[in-house]
Amino acid sequence: ATSTLSQQIADVMSESLKNTFKVMLSMDMLNGPLMPKGDRKLNVDLSAVITLSASNLQVTIILHFKKDLALKVANTMLLEEFTEINEDIFDACLEIANMVGGGMKKGLRSYELQLSLPTIIVGDNINSYSKSIVESFILPFKGPGGMFLAELQMKQ
Repeated sequence: ATSTLSQQIADVMSESLKNTFKVMLSMDMLNGPLMPKGDRKLNVDLSAVITLSASNLQVTIILHFKKDLALKVANTMLLEEFTEINEDIFDACLEIANMVGGGMKKGLRSYELQLSLPTIIVGDNINSYSKSIVESFILPFKGPGGMFLAELQMKQ
């Protein structure tokens, strides 16, 4: 079952992600329902990770990109025509993660969260695991660039 706090954080994440994609990329994203992650492996090409933390709450957001969407994000942001994943693609995806995290920090300001530096993970069929995470969810999105998965991990 999804806790009220988990749903609140997922709603803030969804709003921040949709706003970031709309403002930065002119992409309208629609999200599906919040689902428990379980032990499912995700077939993605790269993931941008950012953590928001305070003394009483830790939230890790993992934005999972397929190659086509990562390229579309970078091409739109950098006004280029990239065809392969490289450091420019990483930078664009990191910037999206940073903006989503910043929007979440603002949306959850009562928690006084600090934002980490975002990190990129490259590879397919990844699985995330943390000993300290209490709840882990997937929030699917669909937009002009195709399917997109946002993972939410939290510990209270």
